[in-house]
Amino acid sequence: MNNNVKVSNKEICIPHKLLENIIKETDIQQVVIEEEETELFFTSLTGQGKIYFKNNTTYEGNIKYGILDSGEEKKTCKINFPNSTRYEGDIKQNQISGSGTYYFPTGSM
Repeated sequence: MNNNVKVSNKEICIPHKLLENIIKETDIQQVVIEEEETELFFTSLTGQGKIYFKNNTTYEGNIKYGILDSGEEKKTCKINFPNSTRYEGDIKQNQISGSGTYYFPTGSM
């Protein structure tokens, strides 16, 4: 059985080697990515879980091929910023987009 994930070379993928520069710790699994029409293989993060970034930001939610993304099911993602601001909502290709709420340390939303 082949556990590699085959992706088209048009899909955006970030290799785990690059993510190691910004991630302190994560419980999200690594998978082997194989690009169609090339012989390129690399590992990346895919699934649900938590990421602790080196800048003290934390992310909880879905990640696909190294990209933060709510996914087709629009699962809520959470980002806790070092200044105690929090975001809960949609994320698309590493960008806050769609609907969501910011929670500020002052209590405003």
